[in-house]
Amino acid sequence: MLPLLNPALDQDAIAQAYRRDGRVHIANILTPESAARVQRCLEQETDFAVFARGTDRLGLPSASALTQQQYAQLMGSAYAGAGDKFHFLYDVHPMSNEGEPYSDQAHYLSVITQFLNSAPMLDLDRAVSGVP
Repeated sequence: MLPLLNPALDQDAIAQAYRRDGRVHIANILTPESAARVQRCLEQETDFAVFARGTDRLGLPSASALTQQQYAQLMGSAYAGAGDKFHFLYDVHPMSNEGEPYSDQAHYLSVITQFLNSAPMLDLDRAVSGVP
């Protein structure tokens, strides 16, 4: 079942905040049940990979497969590479690049990807951003 937007969202107030600040945090965007399901998917069902600046995105190591020592080495490498410049290291799980369906249709991320590209979500995006 697709996640559901919270029906109590005040789209006009959200759009005004976006226009005023150039960004907006939409608290409680999903119904509580939908938010709980998405959280469970991300925390318990999704394997994230480690991505750092300059890393080949195709050969990302699985974060869950790394030992503490390997993860510490990645962190140390990221800090050393940063010096006084911009550098990053984060966990990632690519879902879609251009709106295509998530590759594993049995995973709940396929449902989340479908939701993010659904009419209700895109309509909210359009209403808030003012971009048709």
